[in-house]
Amino acid sequence: SYTKPLTIHFRSIDIVDLIKKILCHVEMQKNKEITFQLRSDCDKIYLFADNHLLFCAFSNILINACHAIENAGIISVRIYKK
Repeated sequence: SYTKPLTIHFRSIDIVDLIKKILCHVEMQKNKEITFQLRSDCDKIYLFADNHLLFCAFSNILINACHAIENAGIISVRIYKK
């Protein structure tokens, strides 16, 4: 719930692993012929962030992408280290 003061728990997160988990989560919820593609330049990319907040944000983006597809399509996610 976002009505309470938000406590952010920063820690080192492997964003590649997190996105894989999110894609699995969204994959189970979809009811259309949608294929997910994940491309990453590295096996692991670490960043300092709140795992729960990133999970919620990226889940929301991918669920919205699924809703924007009428019947079938491809959602491609690319992760790269700059």
